[in-house]
Amino acid sequence: MFSGVQSLFVSLLGLNLTLTLAAPFIGECPDISGLIVDLPNLADYMGRWYEIYRVPNFEVGQEFVFATYTLENSPYGTYVQVNNTGFGWVDGYSGIVGMAIQPNPPMAALIVSFSGYPSQSATAPNYNIISLDLSSYALIYSCDREGGLGSVDAWILSRTNSLPGDVIADLKGLLASLGVEVGNMHATVQSDYYCPVA
Repeated sequence: MFSGVQSLFVSLLGLNLTLTLAAPFIGECPDISGLIVDLPNLADYMGRWYEIYRVPNFEVGQEFVFATYTLENSPYGTYVQVNNTGFGWVDGYSGIVGMAIQPNPPMAALIVSFSGYPSQSATAPNYNIISLDLSSYALIYSCDREGGLGSVDAWILSRTNSLPGDVIADLKGLLASLGVEVGNMHATVQSDYYCPVA
């Protein structure tokens, strides 16, 4: 859900590579153009979304994760304020605020950016909604490829802090069809005590 992907710098055989802290793979990103849903009224997507599952990423150690989206206006146009919050057992709650734009409405392919992170220079959608029930769940997918390496981010979000098992199974099935190792997805801990219902 923190789409401002942080970077890990490694040296391999004398080459400096920049990898996103997401699920790495070798190969091409799948074509998801036919899967991205339409979202003609972005305001319908606003509000709180709870993270139910995620591909292991930069949110290591974060539980009770939720995002609050708010539609805002600026002299440059309408954008979404993205407020991501999570709970770490050592540091308690922490969060980050960024922004998102919908460059090609009604396609639900957003560009999310966070100042000070690599995503601040993103020019292509990195938050693609590929399955959506506005009152219940959203499935987010992003695949990026640099050189011969690729990385995948994916999140199952919910309007409440839980989802029925059959819905989760269907969403994981869609991710599996895109090559995501769904067995490695992290089940985010949620609780009314730590993550109160909005």
